[in-house]
Amino acid sequence: MRTPASADRAGDGWAGPPAAPGRVLRGGTDLRFAVLVAAVLASSVVAFSVVCLALPSSERLFRHQVRPCAARIPKTIALVKDDLQRLNLQTVMLNRCARPYFAHEARWVGAGLLAETAVAGVLYGLHPWWPYLDRYRHQPGSGDGRRRTWWKVRRPTGTRLDQEDDAGLLEELDQLAREAGLRRTPVWLVDPHALTAGGSAFGLPGRPRMRLDAGLLLRYYRDPDGFRAMVRHELAHHHNRDVGRTYLTIATWRAFVLTAFTPFVALTLYPHALLAADGPSELGGMGAPGKLAYRLAALAVLSATVYLARNAILRTREVHADATAHSWDVTGDALPRMIRALPWPSPHERWRRRIARIGTHPSPAQRIEAMNTPTLLLRTGAWEMAGLGLVTGLALNNVTLLVGNLLERLVTVGLSLLALPAGVLVAGALAGAAGRGVTGDVTTDRFRHLLFPVAALSAGFAGSRVISLVSADVTLFTPGVGQFALTGGILFAGLLLLTLWVHSVVRHCRGAGDPATPPGRPARAVTVTAVAIWSPLPAVWYTCAFNPGNFTTLYVHAFPASGQNIPWYEGLGEWTGDAYFYLPLALLRSTPIMPVGLVLLWAVPSVLVLRLRAADGGRRRDMGRALYVSAAAGFTAISAAIALPFMARAALPPEVRHPSGAAPGLPGSLAFLDVYSYTYMIVVALLQAVAATVICMMCRRLRPVLVPLAVTVTAVLGTVGVYISRGVSSCIELTDDLPASCSTTGFMPDTHAPLRLQEIVTWGAVTAVVAGLLGAAVAGLLGRRRTKGDGQSTARPPRRLRLEAAAMGVVGTVILAAATAAVPHDYAVWKPAAVLAAPRSEPARQGAGGSFTAALDECVVGAWHETAGRYVVRIGGDTVHLSGGGETLTFGAAGVAFFDHGRGTTERGTLHGHFVEFRITGTVKARYRAWGGTISYYDAAVTRPGTIAVYIDGTRRAQQDLTAGVASDHYSCTGTALRLTPARMADAGAYELRLRRGGEGIE
Repeated sequence: MRTPASADRAGDGWAGPPAAPGRVLRGGTDLRFAVLVAAVLASSVVAFSVVCLALPSSERLFRHQVRPCAARIPKTIALVKDDLQRLNLQTVMLNRCARPYFAHEARWVGAGLLAETAVAGVLYGLHPWWPYLDRYRHQPGSGDGRRRTWWKVRRPTGTRLDQEDDAGLLEELDQLAREAGLRRTPVWLVDPHALTAGGSAFGLPGRPRMRLDAGLLLRYYRDPDGFRAMVRHELAHHHNRDVGRTYLTIATWRAFVLTAFTPFVALTLYPHALLAADGPSELGGMGAPGKLAYRLAALAVLSATVYLARNAILRTREVHADATAHSWDVTGDALPRMIRALPWPSPHERWRRRIARIGTHPSPAQRIEAMNTPTLLLRTGAWEMAGLGLVTGLALNNVTLLVGNLLERLVTVGLSLLALPAGVLVAGALAGAAGRGVTGDVTTDRFRHLLFPVAALSAGFAGSRVISLVSADVTLFTPGVGQFALTGGILFAGLLLLTLWVHSVVRHCRGAGDPATPPGRPARAVTVTAVAIWSPLPAVWYTCAFNPGNFTTLYVHAFPASGQNIPWYEGLGEWTGDAYFYLPLALLRSTPIMPVGLVLLWAVPSVLVLRLRAADGGRRRDMGRALYVSAAAGFTAISAAIALPFMARAALPPEVRHPSGAAPGLPGSLAFLDVYSYTYMIVVALLQAVAATVICMMCRRLRPVLVPLAVTVTAVLGTVGVYISRGVSSCIELTDDLPASCSTTGFMPDTHAPLRLQEIVTWGAVTAVVAGLLGAAVAGLLGRRRTKGDGQSTARPPRRLRLEAAAMGVVGTVILAAATAAVPHDYAVWKPAAVLAAPRSEPARQGAGGSFTAALDECVVGAWHETAGRYVVRIGGDTVHLSGGGETLTFGAAGVAFFDHGRGTTERGTLHGHFVEFRITGTVKARYRAWGGTISYYDAAVTRPGTIAVYIDGTRRAQQDLTAGVASDHYSCTGTALRLTPARMADAGAYELRLRRGGEGIE
């Protein structure tokens, strides 16, 4: 129905209010509702796990199965020689012992989630009859004149409009519902107790309902346009399909409070409430003051986060409904006029105004601004991104412990797959926000408007680990301040690159001068590509960040196997080896994510931008520049590959380059060929960084696209250089690790070529990102401006364009083929390693009262000094016989042994005419059992740090830290003499120690 005023405005040529971007906003709101529900359900997993631990059935499981099984583990693993195998076996056996409880916990959590879901469904079905709080205000006629406010619980009341008495009104309302696009006409109710000019939309699926306030019906006669505007606003909620999602989210939260929150709090405060006795020892820490405060604080943060996130979503749906209803109103001023009349705290009421900002309704000023400029709704603020990251992270962290316990040996792969949906959500939300930001106001097309949402999302997602409900119990992997800053910075860098790439590509697809262009298929293709590339990266990041030490610890301390007398070579080997074995980088290069992702980063924009902007020669010219610069860097890498063998032969002596000499094969030692290969990959990575810097300084358009193109082109040529360098090294007989024949076979790629290409791509991507950002910053600081003729470049020859396209096609094909060929190797890296079978252990002696005690031979107890020792070790494939002495062994009566090397023990021998010495310092402590001619050790630890150094002809060739590895011994004791030999037949003859009782022992 059009009023005379609206007819006049339409006759003046007024196009009406701007249309609301309904589909995009509806999808974003639905996504946030789903994340909020997932966070609540994930928190329920932790709550039900705590409840399960406090049940009598769990107490019986621990008493009869878990604890007896775990008590046998130390005696079983004591016979395992290798430290890593011993640790892996211990982990596997602990998981096997706890498997009955994990299964019991999973069943209990599943039943709890089913019950919570059923309660949520019942509450949602009853939401039309939910009671609510109503606020009353009264202005007294006397006294101080202050308004009195009180709250009262009310049941919803509603009277259906009469078909006869209100026929005209019902016809008007039904017409408005049809104009709103509703399939079914709502049931119209009136609340006679509500004197405000508002209403509410509710109802079950297929049964929409509308409750109108009595004060709103009065406006039907006094202000028809205002009445229709408010009705349209409520109908917009049904049109946007957010009514059911809103009430379902509220019902889920209330079901969580009833079924999970309340028993969780009760059993956190009183963990032994359901148990007749003290309960399992695992409950002992739940009531500790520190953990109790931590868990309650995490619960408070969770409640506040869910509450604030819910209110933010409700505010979003309100402004979305305002924009939708305003677009239906041809008058254009009725709804803003009604919104201005709504009550809102005055500027003098600061606290009430601040509290209202985080309520369920936005301020009238915000609602009017959204109606006048609906594209502002596409902008995503920093607080909204922080909330999304925090809620997503809480949902992921709260289910990690239960899922990880059930996965056992598959925990690494399982955590990555578990985090993949979170990665899709984070990448999709950020890519969508970056793409939509281009369509907003031109002032949003700036770097700082991208920086703050990325930082907020990263901080929320990374910080959720610290405040999750499970963080109070998983204190082993709690990150320190430095670790948290490092892991958060890495996540921020990755998400920032996503934002820059999406923003750059979408902006050039649409054109920065036309920000109101609808998203269209190109923008959606860019968003899908970004999600496909970046969603696995947060999953890999989360897998590594679960143990923050993965980012700050070098698990393999690499060092050159020879050449320690050359300081620069020793430092080069250690530095390149540490970079190569850095765990996050090693996991990343063992996936096809990086090579395939880099190809998609430039292939998709090349098709979209160049096809949409075929007449713009500037973008084609930038692509050509990037190709030529990266090709120059690649051919420079090939030149370095040819020169590097000659440089190595001139700089290093033959005994360093030929491992067939006296070169020790200690764990972590790097042969010359390893150091050489890692050095060449560093050179290629530096050239990729140089190419990225030059490109970012030369080109101002599509930098996030051109840098990946440079990395891939240089990587392909650099991989060619690997085999050219190998062939040259064979021709000049650089090392014995390569065949000494100058034939074409040495220059041909082998089965390791895909791995080499994948490694070079990964290293180059890391260095090129840093270099590209620095290059762009330098270009911005220098104030580089394009000349007037730059924007109108001449057409490039078609032959050159075809040549460049063919080169890009070849590079992309090679990269994708290499990634496919490397999949079997990637699978071998991520596949869980085989675990050593548990050896059979000797029966322990039964002590008084039926208890089992450590088996100790009284003849062994005491302090022993090594008088003579013979050892057989392997060095570079050769056997060396060593002899020495001086070590002090102390076997305590309490089952604790010490292996003390004092100021240093030395073992000497010869190899091919060279004198070999092993110098050992430090002290190791271990628990032991000695019975039946065998001494078994377990729980070994280094109490005084030391080293194991290898000297050949007086020159130190290798050195590593003293480790806690102690192998079981076979012994023979005569009271004053002790002889130790290997307990395993496979190690027979490896050593023989003769000791005399005496000396100063260690207690």
